[in-house]
Amino acid sequence: MDADLLAELKSDLVITQDLCEVCAVFSGDLITACPIGIEIFSMNPRAMEDVITSVISLARRLGVPERGEVVA
Repeated sequence: MDADLLAELKSDLVITQDLCEVCAVFSGDLITACPIGIEIFSMNPRAMEDVITSVISLARRLGVPERGEVVA
């Protein structure tokens, strides 16, 4: 994870998952490494219902709940 690049890009939200430690950065590490002001949104779906819930939750966080409902 490149904290300097995140700061340069002026990121305000990083979306991650903790489901697989091999293919993703653990969200706890992200919280420590991210510049102040960047929110970490971690999705951890283990079943299809969880994927649907994650999509709806992310859309709400992004301020487009209706789009999340359509996608879900």
